[in-house]
Amino acid sequence: MKSDVIIIDSRGNGFGEAIAQTGKTAKFVGLDQAESLDLQLLTEEMLSL
Repeated sequence: MKSDVIIIDSRGNGFGEAIAQTGKTAKFVGLDQAESLDLQLLTEEMLSL
């Protein structure tokens, strides 16, 4: 599976869209609520680096 490609610029545009896509992807692969939140947190941390 390949999810949508989202471009995030230095102003943070696209950040919310990336987090939303993470939630959709987690649901698609069958993660439960706690796992989905963990994945979204990991995504936020990685994008903030």
